[in-house]
Amino acid sequence: MSQLLFLDNQFHRAGQPLISVDNRSFRYGDGLFETLRCKTENIQLADFHFDRLFSGMQLLGFEPPSFFTRNYLAEKVQQLLHRNGHSQLARVRLTVFRGDGGPFDAVSGYPHLLIQSWALSAGTKKINENGLVLGIHQLTKKPIDQLANCKTNNYLSPLMAARAAKKNHWNDAVILNTADRVCETTIANIFLFNNDLLITPALTEAPVAGTMRRHILQQARHLQIPIEERAVTVAELLEAEEVFISNAIQGIRWVASLENKNFVHSKTSALFQQLITPLWQ
Repeated sequence: MSQLLFLDNQFHRAGQPLISVDNRSFRYGDGLFETLRCKTENIQLADFHFDRLFSGMQLLGFEPPSFFTRNYLAEKVQQLLHRNGHSQLARVRLTVFRGDGGPFDAVSGYPHLLIQSWALSAGTKKINENGLVLGIHQLTKKPIDQLANCKTNNYLSPLMAARAAKKNHWNDAVILNTADRVCETTIANIFLFNNDLLITPALTEAPVAGTMRRHILQQARHLQIPIEERAVTVAELLEAEEVFISNAIQGIRWVASLENKNFVHSKTSALFQQLITPLWQ
């Protein structure tokens, strides 16, 4: 069956040319996106995703019409999943973007909406068997600014880091901020365990405000796990007992090595069972 996508209140066959070459998202990255994990057509951590999306839209100056609500977005996601046969378990990319124009043209605040879906393997319900190999990307650094916590359509810096990861046979790359401190990876937030203390870079350190990051921190506090959100140096990361990364699709994945340092994963595996397994059921 040919896959469908949803664009501006219509369903289209995937692969058709639908967006103008003058589109501001294509030209300048003027927009935002959310990557959603959906089970039985329901968006997991939906409130967290929509909190971040609408906050980012406000920051970028979008002016959604009255129908453009959380319920509308959830309904269109469900319709696309049903039509594509992705009802059981799926990854969905929801993109909001500006229309055509140059950088100094009068800009419409109307949010164009694109939704795409792909089937997900049931293997994503489990923690990774083999630990990830990470490296540290040094070529580009992430700015510490108001846009840092958003998932914007400008993905060039993480893309450069992903290319470095592929070239060096890493599973992912650690991205540093402009203060040369640990920020995130190309597709995930990063955490470390020092003894029983769970540490992650604070949002003021420029990571994306990850929905799974938010879930982990919220639930870990309920379990009274000691947590610190703060600046993390590369040296501290390399001295950690355990390191893991998190995102909305794969939950938690443990890291086996970074540079020349190897890590264990007993606390990370326990955290997966406590915080992720109940979410995936």
